[in-house]
Order: sequence, then structure tokens, then C-alpha cells
Amino acid sequence: MAACVSCRSPVGARQSRASRPARFFFVSQGQTALISADGTGLRYLEFDVPNQATWQPVDFFSDGRRVLFLSMEPRRDGPGRPFEEYYTQTPTRLWIYDLDSGSLKEITMPDRMAPFCAPQLLLEDERMLVQVFRNKVGQTFSMNQRPDTDHFNRDYKPDLARGGTEICRLDPRDNSVTRLTSSDPPVWDFRVSESPDGQ
Repeated sequence: MAACVSCRSPVGARQSRASRPARFFFVSQGQTALISADGTGLRYLEFDVPNQATWQPVDFFSDGRRVLFLSMEPRRDGPGRPFEEYYTQTPTRLWIYDLDSGSLKEITMPDRMAPFCAPQLLLEDERMLVQVFRNKVGQTFSMNQRPDTDHFNRDYKPDLARGGTEICRLDPRDNSVTRLTSSDPPVWDFRVSESPDGQ
């Protein structure tokens, strides 16, 4: 049994890549191969990642060069272990593979909700739908590929900010709060500092 998926190119890149033949993936017996549409350039992809039994292309990024891949450890179901109970206990991982350079980068998922997470669709280059199986029930989530691990790796998008802040003076002796600024419409002011005299 083989599954076949074609690579796509963004509209703006079609002319510059007109000389390159279309390429296709096909998966057979757990191996992923890449071949040109004219039948040339067949090569089987080999990823040097320990304990990953199968690899599967899922979807293509807008540049037509990077591919979203799913890998899976050896399956947890088998003799004496029913499929419906054990298959979704198999840990999976998500990757971005560059067709031109051959580089492979794992998509970080530091707060995994379950061992089995299967991507369904790339909504855009930075967001995808992922099916997560918890207690044998699948649920679809919209996820960013780059999690906000701290305050400093977030995108600066002031036009999307809502609400506002005000600068206030807090007196630690009696816990009184005095508002020092007032903005209408609300704006985001921040980065306060202690007064020079410490009062």
C-alpha cells in the first residue's frame, strides 16, 4: 500500500522554479520516498533519529520547500494489546524537513498533552491543527509551532493589543495605591522603576 502526496510551490515562486520538475512523496512499508513527476531522481529518505520507527509527510509550507513530517516510535499495540487501547499510547513527534538542504528540525512541544499527537492541517506557516488523543478520545487543537517560552520571544504586534495600563505609586507602609497616569483611549505603559530617594 502506498500513499502519494505532491509538493506545492507558492504563487510568487512558480516562475522562479519553473525549470524544476514537480516532486512527489510516496510512502510504502513505512519508508518515505521522493521522486520527480517525470520518474527521475528517486530517493528514499533516511532520518538519523533514534527510536523513530516510521516517518510520514503531512503537509507543505507555503515556500514549497519545507515539509511537515510526523514520526512515530514502535507501536504500543500488538499481540495481547488491543489496537483501540494501545495504539494511541505510541509517542509521536513533529518535524520540519527542508527538501533542498536536507535539514531536519523538531517542532518543540514542551507541554505535551498526550503521547500521541497527529497533525491534521497547516492553517498557515506558524499555525496548525493537531489531533491529540487523551483517554482514547481524539480532540483537535489549533497550535503555534513556536511556543511562547518566555516574554522575549513573542512577536511585537501593538495593533493587536487590547485594554491598557496605568502607572501607579504603591506605598509599602500602608499598601495605598495612587494612580499617576490616565490615558484615554487606554495605552500600554510599562517598565516602572523605584524613585531615587527610595520613598
